[in-house]
Amino acid sequence: MRSEDTANHEYFSEAIEMMQHLTQLLSMNPVIKWFNHSVYVEPYPYSDADKLALRQAIGSYDEESEGALERAIEVYLEAGMLSPLRELSDVRVFQFLVQRLDGKVKARKLQRKHADMVCEVKKRLERNYSEKQACLNMKEH
Repeated sequence: MRSEDTANHEYFSEAIEMMQHLTQLLSMNPVIKWFNHSVYVEPYPYSDADKLALRQAIGSYDEESEGALERAIEVYLEAGMLSPLRELSDVRVFQFLVQRLDGKVKARKLQRKHADMVCEVKKRLERNYSEKQACLNMKEH
């Protein structure tokens, strides 16, 4: 394994562990009416020249920036970052949003494979909530 791949693997392993902890905290709430999972992707500048280029890129958001953002979201989803959330049963509505470099937040049209990943998590969370509420209602009657 290349050192870059090892570093990326360690980064995502730590990030997924953080998502697992977040999931544990969220599961302590009786109801989460609306869960917006917003992802903000920002390139890390390695030098002052990169910082200047980044500032210019933010000022002129273009197709290349959009492509880089799409690739970053692909990596994020394929790394399994949403997987720990699947066990939550207290989320009534789930929405996945991406914040662009220019600060705009919008629901994105993802590639089919990635849209299916997000849709599966959304359906599972909302189904878990419905099933939990049905069980609670049965206990009350």
